Amino acid sequence: MRNLGRFVFTIHLPVTVLLLLWAWLGRVLFGVGGWFLLFLPIFVGPWVLLALALTSLLAYTREQRPRAFTRWETISVLTLWVGLFGVGMFVVDFGDAPGSDMSILSELAGYSQATIDLSWGLAVASGIVAAAGWLGLIVLLLLDRYRASAPAPSRTDEHASMR
Repeated sequence: MRNLGRFVFTIHLPVTVLLLLWAWLGRVLFGVGGWFLLFLPIFVGPWVLLALALTSLLAYTREQRPRAFTRWETISVLTLWVGLFGVGMFVVDFGDAPGSDMSILSELAGYSQATIDLSWGLAVASGIVAAAGWLGLIVLLLLDRYRASAPAPSRTDEHASMR
């Protein structure tokens, strides 16, 4: 698991940026595009960049050498990636014309109201998964930082507690 943690740490920034671009622009590759191409970077983009900056800052500035994610941090990053991939796959875009509400899923499976409803549900679930992965990573990185800065108990403290 240590090697996987090192590998994920090494690639986490470029892969996360690529998946963010996928969640924003991925639909265009399938001929689906609408107002979300404009709204997502304006309203969601600053928050996403702040979240990415925060996790990167916490991960890259820790004392641990060689740098690697722990098992749970790796799971959090992989969860984030799965969620971002799902958002790009399932988010339903909209436009000015009737019938312009489409997603990659509805493009591949065929347009129907059932596919659009399913796609919206899966997009929301994927967003929740991505947010949970990011929050988990933040909490774990903060706990790691706290543990690294906490003073180690001295031998005299251990003997005093045994009395």
